[in-house]
Amino acid sequence: MSEIIPPTTSESLTPAFLVSLLKESKIFYADTKQRAFFRAEAKRIATEVLRSGVNCVCIFGIGYPFYLGKRGRPRQVTEIESLIDAGIEQIAEVGREDFDWLCPNCQKKESLPDLKTLCKKCQETPLKPRDVLKLLPDLDIVIVLALGQNIQEAERAIQEALSKKGWQPSDVDIALSIRNIAAILAGNTKRGTPRPKLPLDIHLMTEDAFRQGIEETSKGNLDFKSSCRSWRIGWQDDQIPLPLDLVFSLEELWAPPDSALRLSIIQARKGLLEHFESPAAFLLALEEKSPRIKRLLATSRAIEYRLLKRLGVTPKSV
Repeated sequence: MSEIIPPTTSESLTPAFLVSLLKESKIFYADTKQRAFFRAEAKRIATEVLRSGVNCVCIFGIGYPFYLGKRGRPRQVTEIESLIDAGIEQIAEVGREDFDWLCPNCQKKESLPDLKTLCKKCQETPLKPRDVLKLLPDLDIVIVLALGQNIQEAERAIQEALSKKGWQPSDVDIALSIRNIAAILAGNTKRGTPRPKLPLDIHLMTEDAFRQGIEETSKGNLDFKSSCRSWRIGWQDDQIPLPLDLVFSLEELWAPPDSALRLSIIQARKGLLEHFESPAAFLLALEEKSPRIKRLLATSRAIEYRLLKRLGVTPKSV
């Protein structure tokens, strides 16, 4: 069990605590057993979305841990660890000053619409909420809505269903998100009390938009961005790089047994490679489009192996 003590108030979010939290986060990411925890949590979320009555075509996970195998070496997450180390240095530097992190209280006082619009321009603190939250565990999920499903009704139903169970985006409450993550990392939740939840990054996409992303993937268009609605504090227009997600990390959490999209995704992944001279040429192009994917591929042959298998290539064993 971790020695970290989850804070009880926003005033407890000191630089020393944030540094200790990030160190525990490194251990969490490096523990291969936590991949099963992430996947199980993601499937619970998918179940609640379906119970909400929203008419879905498919539900997918993207990002960590879905680009990793269900088993494997802890060193597959070196890229995450290096980013966390940089974050620790940033917070430690701030902590050398007489530092009072204003963001959690500012969020409540000012009723911020999100953690981007105003926070990026803010000069009151050198440490922005996303500087911390982007380094901590969360779940990224794409929900594809069936044709005819009203998007606003889906937003209300999904937000209500997930909020009742304690899931919410990190943007909604900075301090609560960090306290929940700290409790999960500490592994010291008490019986009879609500189980803390990982923050969410939920994206709603129409079936037409998702199919367009699949089509652009099959054409080799790695620059394409798919329109979606993302849950922040409210719901906002957004875009995600679906072709990159589709080839690198997209993992099915739920789909009907006869899902036509499942076959379309498989065909698009295979068709993508026809636009490149070789799998190696594709990997180079992919790295040019995404510095993050480039860092991940550089730190682990196992990630490259899983990516190529997803595209229907039989790579050499790692």
